[in-house]
Amino acid sequence: MQRLLQRLKGHLALPLLAIVVCAAVSFAQTPQYYNYQNVGTSSNTFPFNQAAGKEVQWLILAGDLNQPSPLPSGNNITTVYFFITTGGSRTYTDMTIRMGQTSITTLPTGAWYTGPMQTVFYRPSVSLTGPANGWMSIALDTPFPYDPTQSLVIEVTQCGATGSGISVRQNTLTGFRRSWSSTATGCPFNWGGQDASIVNFGVDVVPSGTPGWSLQTSGITTALYSVKAVTPQIAWAAGAGGVVLRTTNGGNTWTSVGGGNIGTADIYNIFANSAT
Repeated sequence: MQRLLQRLKGHLALPLLAIVVCAAVSFAQTPQYYNYQNVGTSSNTFPFNQAAGKEVQWLILAGDLNQPSPLPSGNNITTVYFFITTGGSRTYTDMTIRMGQTSITTLPTGAWYTGPMQTVFYRPSVSLTGPANGWMSIALDTPFPYDPTQSLVIEVTQCGATGSGISVRQNTLTGFRRSWSSTATGCPFNWGGQDASIVNFGVDVVPSGTPGWSLQTSGITTALYSVKAVTPQIAWAAGAGGVVLRTTNGGNTWTSVGGGNIGTADIYNIFANSAT
């Protein structure tokens, strides 16, 4: 591990590119905007740290995403973050994230919120990794248009999980800010309970109207674990065996830029802020 850290440090000397190598080495990325960061006394297992599956709805009020500054209007959410208190890695069945906006300031009493919701992420099987006392990020399949003058409902559902860890930090406020499913039923879940807990939650955004990304063949046979879009034209991807790919033309072509000091270790998280 010592040699791995030395090699990683040598690579970080390259300008403007940071790569996290190997699951044992974790440098958590902070979201662009968030409500709380490790605030509250509750470390809760709902919904990620539940082997039998779980459904949770949270209500983020208008203006709550105000750290380190208020999230302005005219943006689409592209990535969501959950602050993890117990790190780990889990593989989930039928992981779904839905989001919707509303004028309500407390969730319905004794029932799920049933207003309009958009499915922004779905995988029949997906593995998520979260660092202890850091942010776990999930890149959305579909950008979500966010209006900061309205409340945001976030619904996360998973129908079964294997692995360990991934509990989230909760802050206790007022009103009904969280609803969860009954432990006696599987998917589809029945409503089970609610309280005033709100998850420490963050987002990355892009301006509305920013050209989107579409699914395409990577051109390689190894697994890709992480992608980071810098601009609508520039993005980086990384994965098994030290593979690093870069596009500078909106994903039309991708160039392999791995090797060197990176070696052949698996790369689980990549961050960049330029094309170099």
